[in-house]
Amino acid sequence: MKRITIAGLMVVTVLSACKKDQPDSKTSSVDNFKELKVPANFTFGTSRTVNLDVAVANNPGFSSAYKIKVYDASPFSGGGLVYSGLTSNDELQAAVEIPQALEWVYLVKEDPNGSSTTTRVDVSGSSISYTFGKGKMSKKTVVVSPDCNTGCTQTVSSGGYFNVNSSGVYCITGNISGINDNNGNATLRICGNVTISGYASIKGNTVLEVTDGSSLTIQGINMNDQGGVKGNIIVYTTGTLTINGDFSAHGTVTNHGTFYINSDSYIYGTFTNNGTFLTRGTGYSTLNNNGPITNNGTMIYDGHLTENSNTTFINNCQLWVKKDLMLNSLVQNYSYIRVDQNFRSNSNSSLNFYDGSMMYVKGNADGPLNGDMNGIGTTSIVKITSGISSNSGADFSGNLEVCAGSYGTNSSNNITQNGALKNGAVAACDQAYIPTSSCNPEGNGTPTVSDADNDGVADENDLFPNDPLRAGESFYPGSNVYGTLAFEDLWPAQGDYDFNDVVVDYQLRMITNANNDVVDIEISYALRAIGGSFKNGFGLELNVPAAAVASVSRSNTLGQLISLNANGTEASQSKAVIILFDNAFNVLVNNGTATINTIVGATPSQVDTAMVSLTFTTAKTMAELGAAPFNPFIFIDQDRGREVHLAGKPATDLANSNYFGQDDDDSNPGQGRYYVTSANLPWALNMAQHWDYPAEKEDIVQAYLKFADWAQSGGANYSDWYLQNQPSYRNDGKIY
Repeated sequence: MKRITIAGLMVVTVLSACKKDQPDSKTSSVDNFKELKVPANFTFGTSRTVNLDVAVANNPGFSSAYKIKVYDASPFSGGGLVYSGLTSNDELQAAVEIPQALEWVYLVKEDPNGSSTTTRVDVSGSSISYTFGKGKMSKKTVVVSPDCNTGCTQTVSSGGYFNVNSSGVYCITGNISGINDNNGNATLRICGNVTISGYASIKGNTVLEVTDGSSLTIQGINMNDQGGVKGNIIVYTTGTLTINGDFSAHGTVTNHGTFYINSDSYIYGTFTNNGTFLTRGTGYSTLNNNGPITNNGTMIYDGHLTENSNTTFINNCQLWVKKDLMLNSLVQNYSYIRVDQNFRSNSNSSLNFYDGSMMYVKGNADGPLNGDMNGIGTTSIVKITSGISSNSGADFSGNLEVCAGSYGTNSSNNITQNGALKNGAVAACDQAYIPTSSCNPEGNGTPTVSDADNDGVADENDLFPNDPLRAGESFYPGSNVYGTLAFEDLWPAQGDYDFNDVVVDYQLRMITNANNDVVDIEISYALRAIGGSFKNGFGLELNVPAAAVASVSRSNTLGQLISLNANGTEASQSKAVIILFDNAFNVLVNNGTATINTIVGATPSQVDTAMVSLTFTTAKTMAELGAAPFNPFIFIDQDRGREVHLAGKPATDLANSNYFGQDDDDSNPGQGRYYVTSANLPWALNMAQHWDYPAEKEDIVQAYLKFADWAQSGGANYSDWYLQNQPSYRNDGKIY
């Protein structure tokens, strides 16, 4: 056994994701545990099962699975691993046990080539759902188009110039000559296929909407100022807007659909593209906004594009400039930029590449370059067909691969500025692997994946790379935290409800194979307290046949009370029962006190950790095993038949059913009712975190000030009642 101090077990997960404020709850007036009035279906659980559904979009061709990890807090700041699994057909679905108080988790996707992505995801009800995709946004934003059949102040089906003289919703269903907005604060809704031969002039707070399934072809749109406010344009997902002349985008323009400009474009206002934006003019288009211009879809310029000073352009998907691109300000590239002719950057510009993004310049990068390029996150790449001419102020810095010279070859001599590569940037063409995607049709390199044991799991993702039967691991409650089981041992009579008669900290490690099925279970545990004189034992029942276990190994020995099968499970049991210890006083040494580690100020006894591990004959699904911590129990004072389980958990085959219904017990096995009183009160609690138990003879209601509110609300209020970081929830004078 491993000798540790009690404090050594107090490994507490980062708690920032737990619920804190419960403003609608009132402090209970209940004075002791026996006065509690709890819902009939409440089982006093502090954890819950959620459905995990994670998908990976844009697989570049990996034949091996991705590994998905679930953490209870940021893995970069001490979060613990709760679950890990491998995808099948780029998807993973699983049932995962998490604390009731946890509001969000961190998901980590590990690629077969060793790269990884981490994101925080909210727990929505009983579900955790997320799709990892390429780029900051890989899907169109889902928006609901307005309804053309209702809400129209006036319908315009034909005519010359239409004058808007007041606010309202004007539904345009047919061809007209133009629109004069004389008032502002109107909605111009395009319904159907409409052609406007002239111009539309829109003023402040007027919105021009192209609804789903509709199209507008127009000579031009003037977005005029009214009191410092300009007009707005929205193109919905299956809508199409075509402007035949030049377009100056003042105000706010949001494109979810298809937006064509048959001449050049000049963007001045707030511009967001979630669909396809195509400027067909071969002249010079510009980005001029003092704020961000965001591309979440595809932007294509048939001509030149200049980003002017004080502009921030955020590219989350694809920008394609078929002539020259000139930068004078900040560009944040999260995905793919292509330039067919020349690329230039002036001294005030900065081009930042994030997490495997890319730029391909088919022509030259000269002028020379005066702006910096910076790689942030996982390796990004700049590919330039010609050599690169850069001035002394232009640097390539960070996690950036610079491929200069003939496409597909490289020489650092093609970068004329000596010392231009800094802080990790390298001159190379094929070191970085970047997969193709709907945003990046080019990609770079080929993924290299090794699988030494041929189990379909890349060595990078395989915790056991040379063992074809094992690949991963999951934990309950977490990789860096122990849970606590606390028992009262006077059953079937009620006790003093200090819940310290038997206190056991535990951690379960489930070792899984390539199919996410459990091959082994390792049980680490530590008996922390004995709050009485009974020589109690402790065990765990699994929801599988005893014969499903191949072997059990342990770091301690059992006495004569327990009979074992050859595989190490308890004999005469239909299900697999693992006895961890048969006499608590053989585990904790008594230092001369009536109880052990329950009296404040008394000499504490040293706490030891022990290990029991088991291997199944064939791997078991998580569903077969059920929710952790499965079915733990004690048996009282060497009476093997006098078991105490968590509320609602059934007895094992060796339990003496004659105890049911005696004294205060209200169990009814025929109705699936176990180990509760007539008031639905239990004899055992499970905390999904290390728990400071009450001192001797101190009622839990008096020690934990929010426990009663939690219990009587059926767990709805104060689900974090037991956590150490909530001092107002505790009466420390009554806690050991």
